[in-house]
Amino acid sequence: MIAAILALLVSSAHAAPLDDYVCMKLAVTEAQVLDPKGTGIFIQTAPDALAPHALTAPGIVFVKKPEIRNNGFLAVMRLDGQTGWIAADKVVPMDPNYRCVPSEWKGH
Repeated sequence: MIAAILALLVSSAHAAPLDDYVCMKLAVTEAQVLDPKGTGIFIQTAPDALAPHALTAPGIVFVKKPEIRNNGFLAVMRLDGQTGWIAADKVVPMDPNYRCVPSEWKGH
């Protein structure tokens, strides 16, 4: 019975690639990553340094492509699927030796 439920859950949910986004990582040092207070990098609700913080930026962000740059900020996808903004100088391209596919969880 449990195996049947797990099979149903796995078969009805999947990750769908987001072709109009690219992965970028935070431009942080190892010390910043290990800081228990966090990196101090946020995704804003608008492309403005004074805009409210939507959330603390995760280590990898999905940046809109082609790039949408406004007032020194890049458009990104927030964890809730909405558009957010991160300071462009706070992210860098992923190492080409790593594979990252921006994806959205599709489940019920």
